[in-house]
Amino acid sequence: MKSFLRSKLTVPLATVVLIATAVFIPLSANAIHSRAAGTNLYVNATTGNDSNPGTQSAPFATIKKADSRARPGTTVHVAPGTYTWAGVYTTHSGTATARITFVSDTRWGAKLVPPRIGSASGHGVWYVQGDYLGVIGFDITGGPGALGGIMIDGSYIRVNGNKIHDIGGPTCNDGAHGITTRGYTTHDDEIIGNLIYNIGPVLPNTCNQWHGIYEANINDTISNNIVDNVRGGFGIHCWHACAGSTITNNLVYNNNAGGIIIGGGDMPYYANSLADHILIANNIAVNNNGYGIREYENPGQHTLGANDIYTNNLTYGNTRGNYFFYHTGRTPVHPIYADPQFINYRANGSGDCHLKPGSPAIDSGTSTGAPSTDFDGNTRRKGAGYDIGPYEFLISVSPVLRPKKAGLLVNGMAKSKEKRNGFAPKSQKAKVRTFFPFTLLFLLVCVFGAGVAIVGYRIYKGFKKNTVSGKQVELH
Repeated sequence: MKSFLRSKLTVPLATVVLIATAVFIPLSANAIHSRAAGTNLYVNATTGNDSNPGTQSAPFATIKKADSRARPGTTVHVAPGTYTWAGVYTTHSGTATARITFVSDTRWGAKLVPPRIGSASGHGVWYVQGDYLGVIGFDITGGPGALGGIMIDGSYIRVNGNKIHDIGGPTCNDGAHGITTRGYTTHDDEIIGNLIYNIGPVLPNTCNQWHGIYEANINDTISNNIVDNVRGGFGIHCWHACAGSTITNNLVYNNNAGGIIIGGGDMPYYANSLADHILIANNIAVNNNGYGIREYENPGQHTLGANDIYTNNLTYGNTRGNYFFYHTGRTPVHPIYADPQFINYRANGSGDCHLKPGSPAIDSGTSTGAPSTDFDGNTRRKGAGYDIGPYEFLISVSPVLRPKKAGLLVNGMAKSKEKRNGFAPKSQKAKVRTFFPFTLLFLLVCVFGAGVAIVGYRIYKGFKKNTVSGKQVELH
């Protein structure tokens, strides 16, 4: 046995390294491929074709095709580009432990610009039906016939970080919105960190049926959204089966009917629901044409509950007043009636709504219901308390530069030409997270190979050193 071991251990170093390279690295590559297969699909407006397998090198052309192949745990990566389908209708569901996620790999880089909208997508640019889904980072614009940007018809759906704008034809349609939850019996959806503007017919109009965010189900979370210039309704509208929801740290301004409205009504849903146990906190409602925050119920329907909480909201400059409560005796908790002191407020959204030093919104919020990050992805909280509104105040803020040309690199990152509310789009963190495991595995392979080489080299040198007069000497 010792002779056998000696004969094997005296294999040259090059052979040891070659064996390690030839065996271990291909196995690792196969492991990477196996892990990725079936969990990532790709869509590309320029190079895609729906007859492709949907891989990164051979992507699909449409989200609909990717949805038909999606299974629980699938992430659909949509490349930057302009997509002109006549609406998107996705129908597959994930699970609680394996969601299906549609993500624009560059935030707002995948632009959905339908030339027309039909009934196949419920007259919405994107009709999301199913449970445990995510729609993240898209730029969505309406076309003729559009009654909504993203229509949510399911539970546990996340609509985060999208830009939804310029939706609305020449007439006032009943029930058309930037983002809406449908179904009335669905629940636990998340609408977080979206930028929504220019919703509804062009002013002047008498419309009050177009809203930025329209919630009509239960137990939702609506946080860190910026909603402005809704031309035919409220920034955030809670109605029908709205109950048990958290509405926090949003900014609503310059909307034509008001900032935020909480209520319930309209047959046949009012009899089975009560707008109750809703938290409205840390919001900024300024310069709206109407009340900043209000309640409403249709006469005789009694759909407003007694357990709604209005706390730590900042309201200012709204034409009809700060609050209107339908129930006598209801009062806001820790209200702030003051100019929020944005860095550069512009009613049309072209300014910068980050907070100035000394803003009354800084450290004046409540931790109850506050999201863990702000609109920019900064961790809350940074100061002595939670800030009111979608932006956490940073002691030192680097200015967001507007590049002169599309694709110009600013601070090493490609930026879009457009900046709104002081925010310019950036690459999705999901892209970095997807890349990281493969980088780590590659490094582990390199370390393993180096270890094998070192051990082999030491064994080889040891036997060479202990060879005397052409005979092998046993090592103990």
